[in-house]
Amino acid sequence: MKELKRLVRDPETGDWSFATSIEFDMQDGVWPVADLPAAGYTGISDPEVCRLLRGFDLTYSKLMDLFQAAWRSAVVSRCWFMPSRRCLNCRNSQGLSCL
Repeated sequence: MKELKRLVRDPETGDWSFATSIEFDMQDGVWPVADLPAAGYTGISDPEVCRLLRGFDLTYSKLMDLFQAAWRSAVVSRCWFMPSRRCLNCRNSQGLSCL
C-alpha cells in the first residue's frame, strides 16, 4: 500500500515485486483524524460510555502488546512468513522473508 502498487508474484521466477498500480484517491480515500488531547478524553460522566471506552482501551492495548511481542521474537524480528517459501531478500527456502 505504501508504494500504491500491488505485490505480485512472477509465475516463472517466483520473485515478488510491486508491479501493478492500486487505484487510490488520496483526497477522497483518506479521512481526517482529530488530534488527541494530551490528557486523553476526560470528563465523560456516562458510566456505560466509560465502561465501554475502558474495555476498548484494554483490548486495544492488549493487541498492541501482542504485536510488540511478536516482532520482538527472534525469528519474526529477522524474518516474516511468505507462502512462496522463498525469502524476498536473501532467497532462503525456509518460508521466511528477511526484513
